[in-house]
Amino acid sequence: MSKVSIIMPVYNDANLLDKSINSFLNQTLDNIELICVNDGSTDGSLEILNSYSEEYESVKVLTQSNQGSGKARNYGISQAQGEYIGFLDADDYFIDNDSLEKLYETAIKNDALMVTGNIKLVDDNDKFSQFIYLEYYKDYKVILPQEYGIPWAFYKNIYKTEFIQENNILFPDLLRGQDPVFLAEIMSKMDKIYTVPTDFYAYFYIDGANQCNTERKRYDHMMHYKMVFDYLSDSKFDEIRHLFRYKMISFISMMGIEGGEDILKATREIFKDESKLLNDFETAFYLKHMHDNLKDLVDLDDVKISIVSDLQADLNQTFTNYEIVNTNSLNQIKGDYIYLHNSSEKLDEDFLEAAYKNILYNDSDILIFSTDSLLKNKLKGKRTYKFTFDYEYIKDYIFELISLPKLYRKDFLIEEGLDLNNDLKAILRAKRISYQRKNYGNGPRDEMDLNEIFTTLMEFKDEISDYDGDYILNHISSDEDLFNAQKIFNQDLISSSNNFDEFKLKYKMLNLENEFNTLKNQNKNLKKQNKKLKKLNSQLLNSTSWKMTKPLRKIRNLK
Repeated sequence: MSKVSIIMPVYNDANLLDKSINSFLNQTLDNIELICVNDGSTDGSLEILNSYSEEYESVKVLTQSNQGSGKARNYGISQAQGEYIGFLDADDYFIDNDSLEKLYETAIKNDALMVTGNIKLVDDNDKFSQFIYLEYYKDYKVILPQEYGIPWAFYKNIYKTEFIQENNILFPDLLRGQDPVFLAEIMSKMDKIYTVPTDFYAYFYIDGANQCNTERKRYDHMMHYKMVFDYLSDSKFDEIRHLFRYKMISFISMMGIEGGEDILKATREIFKDESKLLNDFETAFYLKHMHDNLKDLVDLDDVKISIVSDLQADLNQTFTNYEIVNTNSLNQIKGDYIYLHNSSEKLDEDFLEAAYKNILYNDSDILIFSTDSLLKNKLKGKRTYKFTFDYEYIKDYIFELISLPKLYRKDFLIEEGLDLNNDLKAILRAKRISYQRKNYGNGPRDEMDLNEIFTTLMEFKDEISDYDGDYILNHISSDEDLFNAQKIFNQDLISSSNNFDEFKLKYKMLNLENEFNTLKNQNKNLKKQNKKLKKLNSQLLNSTSWKMTKPLRKIRNLK
């Protein structure tokens, strides 16, 4: 039995094989095998594989008619002799020469079902870039399956062969998307994954949309989303399913017009029993293609956005599925989403189109609009690949966001018993918040009344504490132990401030004053201690015993 079996499907990869196979041969781990499955190549790949097999005992060659990479990998799994199984594509390669050894040692030490390393994207010039959708491991640790992220990059892992075979885990018969399905099934059947801080796998990225060039491939690509959702149906995978849902809907944009009708047809068949997801997908399709004739494939006549305003004029929007509701008629709201509009606020003509697309793609409770550079600068470069966030992620500047315009999901407000005047409460309660990068409107709204902020925080104090919300409370009192004692004083401080910036400045000055008084008291105490020490020293020097031992000290000093 080998330690690790690496399975490589090969189809017309003659010009790539040398680099890929040599990355295997350069691994420091001994007693490993490379199982190359020739999938009906016609370009001389088989001859190259046979030459390596003749020279190296560790390289084995299997052959089959052209059936796709999934079936080729399944063939390799059935023939694997290793304790663990890994995978390598012919256009990719292993990076660190000792990475396979590190993964295997960790696997054996912990009797692990799955061990994962790091993956990097590589281009034609062998230039690496980070694969941002998955964590880059810098330590040996144990993670939960739901912490792995989207079930991508199955290549960067090794799996216990016995576990794979006993559970009959194979690549599905799909022409596109079989990899995430394979990994999703694995993740659903284990409770922990071991990480190794090594650069294991170099992945040559190919745009998946360009590969969906037939009706069958487009159907299979949509089917793979369904299969992943089914395997990861446990509630612990909610975040992963949310991210994968985003990828599914954004696939519309990747496809463009070509094949759009095929994608829509496949989605309607595959997700016919999941009305919300299907409705969201159809609406996203409409938004993508509303400016060309493909919009006729989707009927979107109902109201999607209700704009609460005292303005009666047409807003001249490219997205027309909205209504304007008078501020005194809130019980007549028809839209799925609500926007509180200031009549003096001028909206760009594509405001509603972009806003609705954002909140739909992200399935958000709230969409916050960045009317200036504040929010964009705060979030720049920060986990934007995760698409949505909650209050925990923005708590450092949550107060600055209260005054920004927002689009709300109506059902969220109803479920939480909130109205349009509960901005802070809504932010604290929302599970998913997204933001619009582009500037819209003509500036932030008036700041929320500071007394209202304080009252809201006091109301939510216990609830916030349940999920580590002390930071927010510390905006009111930086010393948690003195919170209750200072509550009344801070209420007065809030009342005397015209805005939150003024309150923060006053509170900072208060803290500096407190620090100064503390240092002043410490200095006073030190002076008292110094005075006592001087007195004790004087008493010692004038004591009889000190005077009587003076000759003895002189003799000792002479020695």
